[in-house]
Amino acid sequence: MSKNLSIIIPLFLVIIIDAMGMALVLPVVTSLMLNTHSPMLPADTSLFARNIFYGLTLLLYPLGMFFGAPILGDLSDRFGRKRIILTCLLGAAVGYVLSGLGVAITSISLLLFGRFFCGLMAGSQPIAQAAIADITTGKQRTITMSFIILAIALGVVFGPIIGGSLSNLPLAHDENYVAPFLVATLLALINSAWLRRSFNETFKPQHQNKIQLTKGFNLFLYAFKNPGIRTLALVFLCFMLGWSLYFQNLPLYLTKHFGYTSLQVGLFISFMGVCFSIALGLLTRVTVKFMSNKGIAMLGLGIASLGIIASLVFRQAVDQWICVIPSAIFAALAYNAIITSFTELADEKHQGLMMGVSGAVFAASWSLTGLMTALMNYLNPEIPTFLSAILMLSGLLGLLKFRVRAIQAI
Repeated sequence: MSKNLSIIIPLFLVIIIDAMGMALVLPVVTSLMLNTHSPMLPADTSLFARNIFYGLTLLLYPLGMFFGAPILGDLSDRFGRKRIILTCLLGAAVGYVLSGLGVAITSISLLLFGRFFCGLMAGSQPIAQAAIADITTGKQRTITMSFIILAIALGVVFGPIIGGSLSNLPLAHDENYVAPFLVATLLALINSAWLRRSFNETFKPQHQNKIQLTKGFNLFLYAFKNPGIRTLALVFLCFMLGWSLYFQNLPLYLTKHFGYTSLQVGLFISFMGVCFSIALGLLTRVTVKFMSNKGIAMLGLGIASLGIIASLVFRQAVDQWICVIPSAIFAALAYNAIITSFTELADEKHQGLMMGVSGAVFAASWSLTGLMTALMNYLNPEIPTFLSAILMLSGLLGLLKFRVRAIQAI
């Protein structure tokens, strides 16, 4: 593994900074849409309308990712990983500028378009995963894949704290909301400069893939038509629908029920990131020695679901901090195990396909729950959390039928 560190470390740092840029705007969006003193919406905007706009800001990023990530993945197979990751980072910078400008001039349409454009260019993570798959096999791949997800977790640790802190700066109120987007832009530009200097290409293009604009749909349908990967895809779909409902509902729930500020929401999300980091930095190395990826995923989904259910039973603010510990730690373990299981279903030539399939399911799930979360929260803020646990337990039951069939899946 040491001989691959020169490749893995640049990817690791790039993903940390990329995740920071995405995560630091999360606490701000909640305050932008729900706070009646926010300049983004008129003060007399109804709570229902505010929830709808909040849901749209959540929906548009993964929707853009659903369409953009598969195309960027194909382009990385044609032109190499490095060149396309650079394109993703520079595109993300443009998206953050558009979003920040939308906030500055109080244009909700420009803000929403900026979020969609950021999603279109959100190819860094799946391409980085493909680069890792290019150079690793077996248990080494499980561990190194966990480093990529750990990098995202670390970005989630620091990003929301920065975003929440910036939104509480002693500036004019609209400038508070713009600042996180400006910092995200700067991080994306620093990220691209770092990658250009430090990353060595891992993939030598061997053929010219035809670029398909509808590939997101094709990959999503392929996941459920192919008998070799259908069960795992259904498990991952249930998992991501459940986890995204829980995660995206948290800022709304904490703000409405406990009066959390954007800084407090940021601290809570950062605490989740710490739990992710513990799981991926420490526990993955232990569990992979004693359990299969299927076993790790089953354990993770089971305990994460119990943690989510506990958050409904114990309803004080401090209880949410306690219950999120097992939920976040074991959800991270399950995510890493399932993503690695996708890579085990294909040979080296089809790693990009497997990452594309898992990415399509991921993006579709988070898109579907973006608006659903806001609508269900308006009816009853506990509905998304309850449904989240049900969906994740359904994924656990689906794993009972899953068997790894290696290359036969293709």
